[in-house]
Amino acid sequence: GWARQPEQVIERATTSAERAVTLAPNDARALTVAGHVRGFLCKQPRDALDLHERALALNSNLALAWCFAGLSHCYLGHHREASRFIAHAVDLSPSDPHLFFFGMAQTMPHMLRGEYELACDIGRWAVGLNPWFTSAYKGYLAALGHLGDLDRAADVRERLLALEPGFTVESAIARSPMGRPEDLKRYADGLRL
Repeated sequence: GWARQPEQVIERATTSAERAVTLAPNDARALTVAGHVRGFLCKQPRDALDLHERALALNSNLALAWCFAGLSHCYLGHHREASRFIAHAVDLSPSDPHLFFFGMAQTMPHMLRGEYELACDIGRWAVGLNPWFTSAYKGYLAALGHLGDLDRAADVRERLLALEPGFTVESAIARSPMGRPEDLKRYADGLRL
């Protein structure tokens, strides 16, 4: 949400990720990061899953690959599978330096399944681990909206807007790689509430 020229940023990220895979085709981390770029930035989660599966075949203990694959499942609407993959990432690396990212990732499938209390608990935890990571606020805020917890939602919204002043519901939906209209609607409705 910070890029002034998002198309150029996406192009550069895509080129860099593809170059990494070309230079190191058996590097599980390069494959899964390329998959995340493809799934999230390029909005091609099915293609991303192919890269994540290759990464996991090379290193089944790479927590980041489990998390990124879980996000791709979430974008495709496979929310139970997404939760399972992301939970496995946390199990593999409970002290991971990216644990805040895993928490953000786990918030989304729970929120999209209507498990708002659980999504809020995980979202609050993720924000606490890294209060500068704006993505952690968004699923958390949507879950709070669905719960009607307007006091906490106002605080979370204020903290998000302090970090990402240009954030809007419309921009969040435009950037979202979620493919199912019902998931986009639930996310947008929660944010609006």
